[in-house]
Amino acid sequence: MSDITRIFRLEVTRVFRSRRYGYLLLISLLLMAYSLSLWDGGLSGTAPFAAPSIGKLFSLNGSIWACATILLCRELHGEKELAARRILLSAPVSTARYFAPKLAVVLAAILTIVLAFFLSTAGYFHVVFGVLPLAAMLEAFLIFSVPSLLFTAGLSMLLGRIHGSVLYALCTIVFLVGMLNLPFPLWADLFGNWLYVDIGFIISLREYAGQALILFLPGEFLWGRAAFAVLGLAGIGFGCSRRLPG
Repeated sequence: MSDITRIFRLEVTRVFRSRRYGYLLLISLLLMAYSLSLWDGGLSGTAPFAAPSIGKLFSLNGSIWACATILLCRELHGEKELAARRILLSAPVSTARYFAPKLAVVLAAILTIVLAFFLSTAGYFHVVFGVLPLAAMLEAFLIFSVPSLLFTAGLSMLLGRIHGSVLYALCTIVFLVGMLNLPFPLWADLFGNWLYVDIGFIISLREYAGQALILFLPGEFLWGRAAFAVLGLAGIGFGCSRRLPG
Protein backbone atom coordinates (compact mmCIF):
# COMPACT_ATOMS: atom_id res chain seq x y z
CA MET A 1 0.00 0.00 0.00
CA SER A 2 2.97 2.34 0.51
CA ASP A 3 3.54 2.84 -3.23
CA ILE A 4 -0.15 3.67 -3.83
CA THR A 5 -0.18 6.10 -0.90
CA ARG A 6 2.98 7.79 -2.12
CA ILE A 7 1.67 8.18 -5.67
CA PHE A 8 -1.66 9.48 -4.34
CA ARG A 9 -0.01 12.14 -2.19
CA LEU A 10 2.23 13.28 -5.01
CA GLU A 11 -0.75 13.52 -7.37
CA VAL A 12 -2.83 15.50 -4.87
CA THR A 13 -0.03 18.04 -4.57
CA ARG A 14 0.58 18.18 -8.32
CA VAL A 15 -3.04 18.48 -9.43
CA PHE A 16 -4.55 20.74 -6.79
CA ARG A 17 -1.62 23.16 -6.85
CA SER A 18 -1.38 23.32 -10.63
CA ARG A 19 -2.24 26.49 -12.52
CA ARG A 20 -4.33 24.48 -15.00
CA TYR A 21 -6.60 23.21 -12.23
CA GLY A 22 -7.04 26.75 -10.91
CA TYR A 23 -8.10 27.91 -14.37
CA LEU A 24 -10.55 25.02 -14.72
CA LEU A 25 -12.11 25.83 -11.36
CA LEU A 26 -12.37 29.51 -12.25
CA ILE A 27 -13.96 28.82 -15.66
CA SER A 28 -16.47 26.46 -14.06
CA LEU A 29 -17.50 29.07 -11.48
CA LEU A 30 -17.76 31.79 -14.14
CA LEU A 31 -20.05 29.61 -16.25
CA MET A 32 -22.11 28.86 -13.15
CA ALA A 33 -22.42 32.58 -12.43
CA TYR A 34 -23.43 33.24 -16.03
CA SER A 35 -26.02 30.45 -15.93
CA LEU A 36 -27.52 31.76 -12.71
CA SER A 37 -27.63 35.31 -14.10
CA LEU A 38 -30.10 34.00 -16.69
CA TRP A 39 -32.12 32.12 -14.08
CA ASP A 40 -34.76 34.73 -13.31
CA GLY A 41 -37.33 32.29 -14.66
CA GLY A 42 -37.23 28.52 -14.54
CA LEU A 43 -37.66 25.97 -17.29
CA SER A 44 -41.02 26.25 -19.08
CA GLY A 45 -42.41 28.56 -16.43
CA THR A 46 -41.45 26.46 -13.38
CA ALA A 47 -39.70 28.04 -10.42
CA PRO A 48 -35.91 28.50 -10.83
CA PHE A 49 -35.36 26.11 -7.92
CA ALA A 50 -37.85 23.46 -9.12
CA ALA A 51 -36.45 20.06 -10.07
CA PRO A 52 -36.81 20.51 -13.88
CA SER A 53 -35.01 23.86 -13.78
CA ILE A 54 -32.21 22.50 -11.62
CA GLY A 55 -31.83 19.56 -13.98
CA LYS A 56 -31.42 22.00 -16.85
CA LEU A 57 -28.86 23.97 -14.86
CA PHE A 58 -26.75 20.84 -14.32
CA SER A 59 -27.02 19.89 -17.99
CA LEU A 60 -25.79 23.35 -19.03
CA ASN A 61 -22.66 23.02 -16.90
CA GLY A 62 -21.99 19.36 -17.66
CA SER A 63 -19.78 19.93 -20.69
CA ILE A 64 -17.36 22.14 -18.73
CA TRP A 65 -16.94 19.45 -16.07
CA ALA A 66 -16.47 16.81 -18.75
CA CYS A 67 -13.83 18.92 -20.50
CA ALA A 68 -12.05 19.42 -17.19
CA THR A 69 -12.04 15.65 -16.70
CA ILE A 70 -10.52 15.13 -20.15
CA LEU A 71 -7.82 17.75 -19.63
CA LEU A 72 -6.85 16.31 -16.26
CA CYS A 73 -6.74 12.82 -17.76
CA ARG A 74 -4.56 14.28 -20.52
CA GLU A 75 -1.86 14.87 -17.92
CA LEU A 76 -1.78 11.12 -17.25
CA HIS A 77 -0.59 10.64 -20.84
CA GLY A 78 1.80 13.58 -21.26
CA GLU A 79 5.50 13.34 -22.09
CA LYS A 80 6.66 13.84 -18.51
CA GLU A 81 4.20 11.22 -17.32
CA LEU A 82 5.39 8.74 -19.97
CA ALA A 83 8.99 9.24 -18.88
CA ALA A 84 8.09 8.67 -15.23
CA ARG A 85 5.96 5.67 -16.16
CA ARG A 86 8.87 3.94 -17.92
CA ILE A 87 10.86 4.15 -14.70
CA LEU A 88 8.13 3.26 -12.24
CA LEU A 89 6.62 0.42 -14.26
CA SER A 90 10.04 -1.17 -14.69
CA ALA A 91 9.76 -1.97 -10.99
CA PRO A 92 7.32 -4.61 -9.71
CA VAL A 93 4.34 -2.24 -9.69
CA SER A 94 1.24 -3.26 -11.60
CA THR A 95 -0.36 -0.88 -14.07
CA ALA A 96 -3.56 -0.86 -12.00
CA ARG A 97 -1.70 0.10 -8.82
CA TYR A 98 0.05 2.86 -10.74
CA PHE A 99 -3.03 4.35 -12.41
CA ALA A 100 -5.64 3.86 -9.67
CA PRO A 101 -4.38 6.59 -7.28
CA LYS A 102 -3.76 8.99 -10.17
CA LEU A 103 -7.26 8.57 -11.56
CA ALA A 104 -8.70 8.80 -8.05
CA VAL A 105 -7.08 12.23 -7.69
CA VAL A 106 -8.49 13.31 -11.07
CA LEU A 107 -12.00 12.29 -10.00
CA ALA A 108 -11.50 13.98 -6.61
CA ALA A 109 -10.44 17.17 -8.39
CA ILE A 110 -13.54 17.10 -10.59
CA LEU A 111 -15.79 16.43 -7.61
CA THR A 112 -14.22 19.42 -5.88
CA ILE A 113 -15.17 21.60 -8.86
CA VAL A 114 -18.71 20.20 -8.77
CA LEU A 115 -18.86 20.73 -5.00
CA ALA A 116 -17.89 24.40 -5.46
CA PHE A 117 -20.71 24.69 -8.00
CA PHE A 118 -23.09 22.84 -5.67
CA LEU A 119 -22.38 25.05 -2.64
CA SER A 120 -22.39 28.30 -4.63
CA THR A 121 -25.67 27.45 -6.35
CA ALA A 122 -27.29 26.33 -3.09
CA GLY A 123 -26.17 29.60 -1.49
CA TYR A 124 -27.65 31.56 -4.41
CA PHE A 125 -31.02 29.81 -4.11
CA HIS A 126 -31.03 30.34 -0.35
CA VAL A 127 -30.18 34.05 -0.53
CA VAL A 128 -32.35 34.96 -3.53
CA PHE A 129 -35.34 32.64 -3.10
CA GLY A 130 -35.08 31.55 0.54
CA VAL A 131 -34.98 27.82 -0.31
CA LEU A 132 -32.38 25.05 -0.23
CA PRO A 133 -33.33 22.48 -2.91
CA LEU A 134 -30.56 20.07 -1.91
CA ALA A 135 -32.51 16.91 -2.75
CA ALA A 136 -33.32 18.13 -6.28
CA MET A 137 -29.71 19.21 -6.81
CA LEU A 138 -28.35 15.86 -5.66
CA GLU A 139 -30.83 14.02 -7.87
CA ALA A 140 -29.85 16.15 -10.87
CA PHE A 141 -26.16 15.52 -10.18
CA LEU A 142 -26.64 11.75 -10.03
CA ILE A 143 -28.78 11.62 -13.18
CA PHE A 144 -27.15 14.23 -15.39
CA SER A 145 -23.56 14.62 -14.20
CA VAL A 146 -22.29 11.28 -12.92
CA PRO A 147 -22.91 9.24 -16.12
CA SER A 148 -21.33 11.87 -18.39
CA LEU A 149 -18.30 12.29 -16.11
CA LEU A 150 -17.73 8.55 -15.87
CA PHE A 151 -18.10 8.16 -19.63
CA THR A 152 -15.65 10.95 -20.48
CA ALA A 153 -13.15 9.65 -17.91
CA GLY A 154 -13.33 6.13 -19.35
CA LEU A 155 -13.08 7.38 -22.93
CA SER A 156 -10.12 9.57 -21.98
CA MET A 157 -8.29 6.61 -20.46
CA LEU A 158 -8.85 4.57 -23.62
CA LEU A 159 -7.96 7.27 -26.16
CA GLY A 160 -5.03 8.43 -24.09
CA ARG A 161 -3.43 5.05 -24.71
CA ILE A 162 -3.27 5.96 -28.40
CA HIS A 163 -1.71 9.40 -27.89
CA GLY A 164 -2.21 12.10 -25.31
CA SER A 165 -2.86 14.75 -27.96
CA VAL A 166 -5.97 12.88 -29.11
CA LEU A 167 -7.63 14.06 -25.90
CA TYR A 168 -7.49 17.68 -27.07
CA ALA A 169 -9.65 16.74 -30.04
CA LEU A 170 -11.97 14.83 -27.70
CA CYS A 171 -12.23 17.88 -25.45
CA THR A 172 -13.22 20.06 -28.41
CA ILE A 173 -15.89 17.59 -29.52
CA VAL A 174 -17.31 17.22 -26.02
CA PHE A 175 -17.43 20.99 -25.56
CA LEU A 176 -19.35 21.47 -28.82
CA VAL A 177 -21.74 18.65 -27.98
CA GLY A 178 -22.47 20.31 -24.64
CA MET A 179 -22.85 23.83 -25.96
CA LEU A 180 -24.96 23.05 -29.04
CA ASN A 181 -28.44 21.58 -28.93
CA LEU A 182 -27.67 18.86 -31.45
CA PRO A 183 -30.60 16.52 -32.20
CA PHE A 184 -29.20 13.33 -30.70
CA PRO A 185 -31.49 10.42 -29.83
CA LEU A 186 -32.41 10.59 -26.16
CA TRP A 187 -30.34 7.50 -25.34
CA ALA A 188 -27.25 9.24 -26.80
CA ASP A 189 -27.89 12.63 -25.16
CA LEU A 190 -24.67 12.90 -23.14
CA PHE A 191 -25.54 16.01 -21.16
CA GLY A 192 -29.31 16.18 -21.44
CA ASN A 193 -29.38 19.14 -23.83
CA TRP A 194 -31.70 17.69 -26.42
CA LEU A 195 -33.87 16.09 -23.75
CA TYR A 196 -35.04 19.49 -22.58
CA VAL A 197 -35.37 20.94 -26.05
CA ASP A 198 -37.58 18.01 -26.98
CA ILE A 199 -39.50 17.51 -23.77
CA GLY A 200 -40.40 21.18 -23.45
CA PHE A 201 -42.67 20.78 -26.46
CA ILE A 202 -44.22 17.52 -25.32
CA ILE A 203 -44.98 17.92 -21.63
CA SER A 204 -46.42 20.91 -19.85
CA LEU A 205 -43.91 21.29 -17.05
CA ARG A 206 -46.10 23.87 -15.35
CA GLU A 207 -48.64 21.16 -14.58
CA TYR A 208 -46.02 19.00 -12.88
CA ALA A 209 -43.94 21.71 -11.18
CA GLY A 210 -42.57 20.52 -7.86
CA GLN A 211 -42.85 16.81 -8.56
CA ALA A 212 -39.86 14.48 -8.82
CA LEU A 213 -37.48 15.10 -11.69
CA ILE A 214 -37.59 11.47 -12.76
CA LEU A 215 -41.24 11.92 -13.79
CA PHE A 216 -40.03 14.04 -16.69
CA LEU A 217 -37.39 11.61 -17.92
CA PRO A 218 -38.29 9.04 -20.59
CA GLY A 219 -37.08 5.50 -20.15
CA GLU A 220 -34.95 5.82 -23.28
CA PHE A 221 -33.01 8.65 -21.65
CA LEU A 222 -32.58 6.82 -18.33
CA TRP A 223 -31.31 3.66 -20.04
CA GLY A 224 -28.86 5.85 -21.93
CA ARG A 225 -27.58 7.31 -18.65
CA ALA A 226 -27.05 3.80 -17.28
CA ALA A 227 -25.21 2.79 -20.45
CA PHE A 228 -22.92 5.83 -20.26
CA ALA A 229 -22.05 5.00 -16.65
CA VAL A 230 -21.35 1.32 -17.36
CA LEU A 231 -19.26 2.10 -20.46
CA GLY A 232 -17.33 4.71 -18.51
CA LEU A 233 -16.53 2.31 -15.68
CA ALA A 234 -15.49 -0.34 -18.21
CA GLY A 235 -13.21 2.15 -19.95
CA ILE A 236 -11.65 3.18 -16.65
CA GLY A 237 -11.10 -0.43 -15.65
CA PHE A 238 -9.59 -1.36 -19.01
CA GLY A 239 -7.39 1.72 -19.15
CA CYS A 240 -6.06 1.14 -15.64
CA SER A 241 -5.50 -2.61 -15.93
CA ARG A 242 -3.88 -3.13 -19.32
CA ARG A 243 -0.12 -2.73 -19.27
CA LEU A 244 1.10 0.05 -21.53
CA PRO A 245 4.07 -0.23 -23.85
CA GLY A 246 7.28 1.46 -22.91
